[in-house]
Amino acid sequence: MSQKIVTDFFQRAKMRSLTQVQTEGVIEALVLAMAVDGEIHKEEVSLINAAARLLDWRGEVEIAEYVNQTVGSVGGRRKVLDNVERLTAAIAEKLDDEWLNAETYYLVYRLVLADGVIQDAEKALLVSFAETLDLSSEQQEACEQRAISEVDG
Repeated sequence: MSQKIVTDFFQRAKMRSLTQVQTEGVIEALVLAMAVDGEIHKEEVSLINAAARLLDWRGEVEIAEYVNQTVGSVGGRRKVLDNVERLTAAIAEKLDDEWLNAETYYLVYRLVLADGVIQDAEKALLVSFAETLDLSSEQQEACEQRAISEVDG
């Protein structure tokens, strides 16, 4: 399920011709969404690597190395929650685009909703993302409704 969510997102994002910095921001948001419910498993790292290859990666290091570095720096749930405002603010700075902010919030929301339950830690991440991405309540609700309709549909 998560693989389809991420792959579909990255295929849309590719069409928007993201900059390298924006691509890094999206990958970091994806890592945070997966880390907030506990540890990131090898399967999730493989998923991120596979999906990220759909993007136009132009980084100084290979995409797999960047993903591994990001996973290592993010840590698990406790570290994410202790640093959530700083982490989401850094991602927001990299995204720096209203459309991409909303799409990234949608991706994070869709991933935390994938199991049908949004836990307290996931809610804290969503609140921080909505604030740091400077989403209006209308934008936030539209992203959330889109994600919910895809889960229900």
